[in-house]
Amino acid sequence: MAINYSLTVRSVNQNNERVKKVYATAQSQGVMTLKEFSDHISQHNSVFDRSVVEGVLIKAVACLREQLLLGRIVQLGDLGSFRAGLKSDPTVLATDFTAQNIRKVKVVWRPGTPFGSLTDDATFQYVTSRAAQAESKKAVKDELDNRAQAGGSGDGPSGE
Repeated sequence: MAINYSLTVRSVNQNNERVKKVYATAQSQGVMTLKEFSDHISQHNSVFDRSVVEGVLIKAVACLREQLLLGRIVQLGDLGSFRAGLKSDPTVLATDFTAQNIRKVKVVWRPGTPFGSLTDDATFQYVTSRAAQAESKKAVKDELDNRAQAGGSGDGPSGE
Protein backbone atom coordinates (compact mmCIF):
# COMPACT_ATOMS: atom_id res chain seq x y z
CA MET A 1 0.00 0.00 0.00
CA ALA A 2 1.10 3.52 -0.68
CA ILE A 3 0.21 6.98 0.50
CA ASN A 4 -1.45 8.78 -2.42
CA TYR A 5 -0.41 12.36 -3.02
CA SER A 6 -1.19 15.15 -5.43
CA LEU A 7 0.54 18.47 -6.01
CA THR A 8 -0.62 21.91 -4.99
CA VAL A 9 0.78 25.41 -5.44
CA ARG A 10 1.05 27.64 -2.38
CA SER A 11 2.26 31.19 -2.00
CA VAL A 12 4.95 31.45 0.68
CA ASN A 13 7.10 34.20 2.15
CA GLN A 14 10.71 33.95 1.01
CA ASN A 15 13.16 36.78 1.73
CA ASN A 16 10.25 39.18 2.43
CA GLU A 17 8.71 38.35 -0.93
CA ARG A 18 5.72 36.15 -1.85
CA VAL A 19 6.76 33.30 -4.14
CA LYS A 20 4.82 30.29 -5.39
CA LYS A 21 6.08 26.82 -4.52
CA VAL A 22 4.81 23.34 -5.33
CA TYR A 23 4.04 21.03 -2.41
CA ALA A 24 2.74 17.49 -2.00
CA THR A 25 -0.72 17.02 -0.47
CA ALA A 26 -1.72 13.64 0.97
CA GLN A 27 -4.90 12.18 -0.53
CA SER A 28 -6.77 9.98 1.93
CA GLN A 29 -7.96 6.53 0.98
CA GLY A 30 -11.14 6.79 3.00
CA VAL A 31 -12.21 6.89 6.61
CA MET A 32 -11.94 4.07 9.12
CA THR A 33 -14.65 4.34 11.77
CA LEU A 34 -14.11 3.62 15.45
CA LYS A 35 -15.99 0.33 15.01
CA GLU A 36 -13.81 -0.68 12.05
CA PHE A 37 -10.63 0.38 13.86
CA SER A 38 -11.65 -1.56 16.98
CA ASP A 39 -12.35 -4.61 14.84
CA HIS A 40 -8.98 -4.20 13.12
CA ILE A 41 -7.19 -4.07 16.49
CA SER A 42 -9.07 -7.13 17.77
CA GLN A 43 -7.97 -9.13 14.70
CA HIS A 44 -4.28 -8.63 15.55
CA ASN A 45 -3.93 -11.66 17.85
CA SER A 46 -5.94 -9.97 20.58
CA VAL A 47 -7.86 -11.85 23.26
CA PHE A 48 -10.35 -8.97 23.28
CA ASP A 49 -13.18 -8.75 20.79
CA ARG A 50 -14.19 -5.60 18.92
CA SER A 51 -16.70 -4.42 21.51
CA VAL A 52 -14.14 -4.54 24.34
CA VAL A 53 -11.53 -2.68 22.28
CA GLU A 54 -14.11 -0.11 21.21
CA GLY A 55 -15.21 0.37 24.82
CA VAL A 56 -11.64 0.94 25.98
CA LEU A 57 -11.03 3.47 23.18
CA ILE A 58 -14.25 5.34 23.98
CA LYS A 59 -13.31 5.49 27.67
CA ALA A 60 -9.74 6.53 26.76
CA VAL A 61 -11.05 9.50 24.76
CA ALA A 62 -13.28 10.65 27.63
CA CYS A 63 -10.45 10.30 30.16
CA LEU A 64 -7.91 12.00 27.88
CA ARG A 65 -10.27 14.95 27.45
CA GLU A 66 -10.80 15.15 31.22
CA GLN A 67 -7.06 15.20 31.93
CA LEU A 68 -6.36 17.81 29.22
CA LEU A 69 -9.01 20.07 30.76
CA LEU A 70 -7.13 19.71 34.07
CA GLY A 71 -3.99 20.97 32.34
CA ARG A 72 -2.14 17.66 32.45
CA ILE A 73 0.12 16.15 29.80
CA VAL A 74 -0.98 12.59 29.09
CA GLN A 75 1.79 10.23 28.00
CA LEU A 76 0.54 7.13 26.21
CA GLY A 77 3.74 5.19 25.58
CA ASP A 78 4.48 4.56 21.91
CA LEU A 79 1.35 6.48 20.91
CA GLY A 80 2.99 9.65 22.23
CA SER A 81 1.89 12.44 24.50
CA PHE A 82 -1.05 14.84 24.41
CA ARG A 83 -1.30 18.29 25.93
CA ALA A 84 -3.55 21.33 25.68
CA GLY A 85 -2.42 24.27 23.55
CA LEU A 86 -4.04 27.69 23.25
CA LYS A 87 -4.85 30.12 20.46
CA SER A 88 -5.39 33.67 21.62
CA ASP A 89 -5.83 37.23 20.43
CA PRO A 90 -2.66 39.18 21.28
CA THR A 91 -2.46 42.38 23.28
CA VAL A 92 0.26 45.02 23.38
CA LEU A 93 0.47 45.00 27.17
CA ALA A 94 0.37 42.00 29.49
CA THR A 95 -1.97 43.95 31.79
CA ASP A 96 -4.52 44.12 28.96
CA PHE A 97 -4.60 40.34 28.49
CA THR A 98 -7.49 38.42 30.04
CA ALA A 99 -8.91 34.95 29.65
CA GLN A 100 -11.35 36.51 27.15
CA ASN A 101 -8.43 36.76 24.70
CA ILE A 102 -8.23 32.96 24.55
CA ARG A 103 -10.15 31.84 21.49
CA LYS A 104 -9.48 28.13 21.31
CA VAL A 105 -8.09 25.19 23.22
CA LYS A 106 -6.45 22.73 20.85
CA VAL A 107 -4.96 19.30 21.39
CA VAL A 108 -1.24 19.03 20.71
CA TRP A 109 0.01 15.54 19.93
CA ARG A 110 3.71 14.72 20.17
CA PRO A 111 4.04 11.38 18.36
CA GLY A 112 5.89 8.49 19.97
CA THR A 113 8.96 6.79 18.53
CA PRO A 114 7.15 4.42 16.11
CA PHE A 115 5.70 7.41 14.28
CA GLY A 116 9.12 8.95 13.64
CA SER A 117 9.93 6.38 10.94
CA LEU A 118 6.75 6.85 8.90
CA THR A 119 8.66 8.60 6.10
CA ASP A 120 11.28 5.84 5.98
CA ASP A 121 8.64 3.11 5.93
CA ALA A 122 6.18 4.79 3.53
CA THR A 123 5.85 4.41 -0.20
CA PHE A 124 4.21 7.12 -2.26
CA GLN A 125 1.91 7.08 -5.28
CA TYR A 126 1.18 10.21 -7.33
CA VAL A 127 -2.51 10.81 -8.12
CA THR A 128 -4.26 13.78 -9.65
CA SER A 129 -5.79 16.32 -7.31
CA ARG A 130 -9.39 16.00 -6.17
CA ALA A 131 -10.25 19.03 -8.32
CA ALA A 132 -8.63 17.45 -11.40
CA GLN A 133 -10.43 14.17 -10.69
CA ALA A 134 -13.76 16.03 -10.48
CA GLU A 135 -13.06 17.88 -13.75
CA SER A 136 -12.15 14.61 -15.49
CA LYS A 137 -15.25 12.88 -14.17
CA LYS A 138 -17.44 15.78 -15.34
CA ALA A 139 -15.78 15.73 -18.80
CA VAL A 140 -16.46 11.99 -19.14
CA LYS A 141 -20.10 12.44 -18.11
CA ASP A 142 -20.51 15.39 -20.50
CA GLU A 143 -19.03 13.33 -23.34
CA LEU A 144 -21.38 10.43 -22.59
CA ASP A 145 -24.36 12.79 -22.40
CA ASN A 146 -23.36 14.32 -25.77
CA ARG A 147 -23.11 10.85 -27.33
CA ALA A 148 -26.46 9.83 -25.90
CA GLN A 149 -28.10 12.95 -27.31
CA ALA A 150 -26.43 12.30 -30.68
CA GLY A 151 -27.55 8.67 -30.68
CA GLY A 152 -24.02 7.24 -30.11
CA SER A 153 -23.17 3.85 -28.69
CA GLY A 154 -22.52 5.04 -25.13
CA ASP A 155 -19.94 2.28 -24.63
CA GLY A 156 -17.53 4.55 -22.78
CA PRO A 157 -15.69 7.81 -23.10
CA SER A 158 -13.50 6.53 -25.93
CA GLY A 159 -15.92 4.04 -27.48
CA GLU A 160 -14.29 1.08 -25.71
